[in-house]
Amino acid sequence: MAKYIRGIDVAHWEPQVDWARLRAQDIRFAFIKATQADFADSMFESHWAGARQAGILRGAYHFIDPRVDGRRQAEAFLRTVKLEPGDLPPVLDLEDLKDEFGVEQPAPKKGVKGAKGAKPAQGSKGAKGAKGAKGAKPVQGSKGAKVDKSKINTSQVPNSDVVACAEVWLDIVERETGRKPILYSSPSYLGSRMTGINGKTPPWSTKHILWIANYLNHEVTENDLPLQPSGWSNWTFWQYSEKGLMDGIFNQERTQLTAVDLNFYRGTLAELYELAGAAMPEDGTVDIPRIDVLEKVNDGEIVIPPVDEPVSPSQPTVIQHMIESGDTLFALAMKHNTTVDAILALNPQITNPNFIMIGQTLNIPSS
Repeated sequence: MAKYIRGIDVAHWEPQVDWARLRAQDIRFAFIKATQADFADSMFESHWAGARQAGILRGAYHFIDPRVDGRRQAEAFLRTVKLEPGDLPPVLDLEDLKDEFGVEQPAPKKGVKGAKGAKPAQGSKGAKGAKGAKGAKPVQGSKGAKVDKSKINTSQVPNSDVVACAEVWLDIVERETGRKPILYSSPSYLGSRMTGINGKTPPWSTKHILWIANYLNHEVTENDLPLQPSGWSNWTFWQYSEKGLMDGIFNQERTQLTAVDLNFYRGTLAELYELAGAAMPEDGTVDIPRIDVLEKVNDGEIVIPPVDEPVSPSQPTVIQHMIESGDTLFALAMKHNTTVDAILALNPQITNPNFIMIGQTLNIPSS
């Protein structure tokens, strides 16, 4: 039985997503960027619809900009996201945006103090919020601020302003949706930015589910743990990588895979469904609704053809492959037109799909 439940989070930096393929690789949940400051992510509608269509539990997140009034940010999120029964709670993304003149720009990554003996883990992903939509409009300053916001990045906004802005957003979104938001951040950000003059965390710090971003210096397994920040709720979600490559997440031209954030949920699948307010099917699978007509979402298309009669699947040919240097299960699955899960099913001796031994012989289904 898996210790963690697997998921991803996406934004417009993952423009082409085949959600059905992800579901086939046991991706059970996805957090999707909805808004930043007071504007929407360009791919939100497509990703939001695609995840639900594939039977993947979905959640929407907002990237905070403390230079913009918290109420205005909350209203932008609520205009963009219409939560439905079975959706995960809304998420507030807390991290600094590195830019100038109010326009989003890529940000260098900041280190996060890691566990003893480990290379410092990386903090919040720059692409998660700092890489803004092309042509995004300049963000506006918060009323009453005493700094020149035309020449700063958000790391220069006082901690008290950041905390106050977050609190306004959290209060409004919780009141309007009836759901207590999840908090996303890194240990370093929570420790250095989400504190008052007295160095204490906000009074609401332990009242929200925590989704922690903490990248380790080795391939993460289900035996690993992220750094737990002091003064906050015990982590429930863990963003453990920003460099995942998965069959089904492509660049705009669909010519190559593009990196995606990888996440774990600490709990059972039933508990994840309970958090979403959804009833988990008894057999643990997710029914994909039948569609009789083509459904288009933005520039992409989601097509699930109706099946009138059950079709017996053809039996794949099984070949044997000796592991060589550089082999990965994902690469082997792509080469032989199969999936990692199908390879694992034929090779019960593999206890960790991230680690395979050179010289080991595997059974590979090939179609």
